[in-house]
Amino acid sequence: MIIRGSRLVGWRRLLPCLLACLSGTAMPVLARAALPDPVRIGVEGAYPPFSEVGPDGELKGFDIDIARALCAQMRVRCVLVQQNFDGMIPALNANKIDAVIASLSITEERRKSVDFTDKYYKTPGRLVARRDAALRPTPDGLAGRRIGVQRASTYDRYATDTFARSEIVRYAKLDDVFLDLAAGRIDAAFADSVASYVGFLRQPGGDAYAFVGPDFIEPRYFGNGAGIAVRKGDTALRDALNAAIAAIRANGTYAAIQSRYVDFDLYVDASPAAAASAGPLHGYARSLLQGAWVTLSLALLSLLLALVLALLGASAKLSRSAWLRAIAQAYTTAVRSVPDLVLMLLVFFGGQALVNALALRLGYARGPDIDPFVAGVLTIGFIYGAYLTETFRGAFLSVPAGQREAALAFGMSPWLSFRRIVGPQMLRHALPPLLNNWLVLLKSTAIVSVIGLTDLMQRAGLAAGATHQPFLFYAAVGGLYLGFTACSEAAFGWLSRRLDVGTRRAVYR
Repeated sequence: MIIRGSRLVGWRRLLPCLLACLSGTAMPVLARAALPDPVRIGVEGAYPPFSEVGPDGELKGFDIDIARALCAQMRVRCVLVQQNFDGMIPALNANKIDAVIASLSITEERRKSVDFTDKYYKTPGRLVARRDAALRPTPDGLAGRRIGVQRASTYDRYATDTFARSEIVRYAKLDDVFLDLAAGRIDAAFADSVASYVGFLRQPGGDAYAFVGPDFIEPRYFGNGAGIAVRKGDTALRDALNAAIAAIRANGTYAAIQSRYVDFDLYVDASPAAAASAGPLHGYARSLLQGAWVTLSLALLSLLLALVLALLGASAKLSRSAWLRAIAQAYTTAVRSVPDLVLMLLVFFGGQALVNALALRLGYARGPDIDPFVAGVLTIGFIYGAYLTETFRGAFLSVPAGQREAALAFGMSPWLSFRRIVGPQMLRHALPPLLNNWLVLLKSTAIVSVIGLTDLMQRAGLAAGATHQPFLFYAAVGGLYLGFTACSEAAFGWLSRRLDVGTRRAVYR
């Protein structure tokens, strides 16, 4: 009895320890279970050395490495989603991404829209100008001057409020700010000191420029550093990221990542002392070809969708039903009235909000993501379906009615009559405007870059920003589009000759 009693007492003492051990083991598993799978992280890809696209088309930089290290520390699967900087918070709140790691300063204004983790680095802002410009970095000294900033950044807000008598020129990407500074279109650039030093001053031609004035570190504008943004109320992901930031700081991972880019501590206020140079210029050829394939695939699928919609629209406009004619007329009028870019943003952001709302009604946490490629195909196909509706309607009316009536008199079904008699003649009449619309559609694919798709234009812009040689890369893009046009005209010319064989013989004899 004494032994059994002692064993009972021992188990009573041991039980709390076992529970504590089990809970300590289970807690990380339970915490990971509360996180999205995968965790979608928004990154920019146009802010060296923090985030950029290398010659191989892969994302790289301090932010990118930090994102991957945090995911490894949390033991979760992550997907990096490239997004324009000014679309980061809208994409986060539209549930298209789960977190933003894009050098986003922690400010009170942004806290109204999103939650932030602890900082993961902090560097001051600086003005950059030509060495011989003799600028005084004060509101009076910069009066009447043109200052370039990245749109929707903390530097944009600070410059707008502080340099009220200056002309603030806003750009979608920091690379574009530096390109215009080098071209003489602006007098100064205002940006993060490390990004300016590595991305511009240390690049070829940057020795003619220098920092002007002091560090800008006002907490009201620049907060307490750069943090990771998550949706309001997503405490599980925020806490997991905070724990991961502390862990990589403690275990040396942070220092190892930092040493790849700078030789000073980014975690505290610091100015740059050294940096790495950009990659080789001509290594971006493969990246451009990958972007060209994305552009061509997008254009072909959009054309296929547009042809289907155009045939349906033309049939509806030629229908005896007043309702169908009214719907087709409303479709073509609406599309021709609204700018293409507005429609693209409505589909990508508005469509995602509708999908998420429907998913919530059905009991799901969130709906499936609308991929930028899919959004591009749907939008461009929808737009050019309206334009081609009128093309096909006119082509159908150009076929003599007597031929349709004769086909029906011979006992052909409407479908057989269309396939053998009306369709081939319609195509011959529609071919010239169809080629025109195809070439315009092909060039219109460039608008998908605003929703994060890495097409030909976006890859060229990233390469131009990284190398500061925009003429070379945009000339290469022009050459690729010229090649697309030449191939298209050859293909349409061959098809036109095939369709015109009998017609030419009848005309020339």
